Amino acid sequence: MIGVLLGGASQNKRPLGSLQPLLHPRQEYQVDHKMKPHIVLIPGAYHSGDAYDTFRPYLHNHGYQTTALTLPSMGAEPPLTSLNPEVGYIRGKIVPLLDEGHDVVVVMHSYAGFAGSAALRGLSTAEREAEGQSGGVVSLVYLAAWMLDEGKAIRGSGGASGGKLGSSVMREEDNRLYHLDPVNAFYQDVDPELAALCASRLKHHSLPMFYIPQPYAAWKHIPTTYLLCTEDRTIVYERQLKLIEDATVPIQTFTCNAGHSPFLSQPELTAKVIRHAAGEGIEVS
Repeated sequence: MIGVLLGGASQNKRPLGSLQPLLHPRQEYQVDHKMKPHIVLIPGAYHSGDAYDTFRPYLHNHGYQTTALTLPSMGAEPPLTSLNPEVGYIRGKIVPLLDEGHDVVVVMHSYAGFAGSAALRGLSTAEREAEGQSGGVVSLVYLAAWMLDEGKAIRGSGGASGGKLGSSVMREEDNRLYHLDPVNAFYQDVDPELAALCASRLKHHSLPMFYIPQPYAAWKHIPTTYLLCTEDRTIVYERQLKLIEDATVPIQTFTCNAGHSPFLSQPELTAKVIRHAAGEGIEVS
């Protein structure tokens, strides 16, 4: 694990500015700055791609193109009982970008770390080059997200249970999972007006998704960055640290004092983490 601390957290780590882009042991990569990677943003449970609306300009202003996805499991009727629609949808958005010759950075928040990772089999630059194909997923960024090994499920790993707020903020009904206090769970450090808007857009999530074992751990095959959030009430900081500790390959980490949605409460910092993961030689502070 490589770590840097941001936003007021206080631990004994390497100083800011000393970190160089991590070269994953299984795949080195270089970014062509004439054509920056396309950033694909995948939201967490209950959320649509609209969750990234206020954040995307922080990447656009630095020359990146972005695509924000809305997963099929969000508000699905009837609720999904298989991961296949999620995987097919994500691949259907990413593979065309790769086939056009784009490199892609995949950014995953919360639940999306599970679904996004499952969808990326065979899409790394090395794997596509071996098949004579252009483009590839060059980097993964997990934002307070589930970074699970194969065979592990979110519910079995302590997730989708209310976090610090407890199970009373969750309601299960006919394979649907509802969150009853999203502002306190997801947005306690977000501007109140923006938090209210985001909460108003939420829908139920397909409950079976949280019981499905992780079929593929893309972070083992693609260079990965994880943004740890010390004030997260949903995937608590200690749980995030355990995900990193359990990883079997080096993971580049940054730590900030945000709640569960750093792209809303600390968008500039979050954008710097993504830009760093995309290959920019910038200081993240």
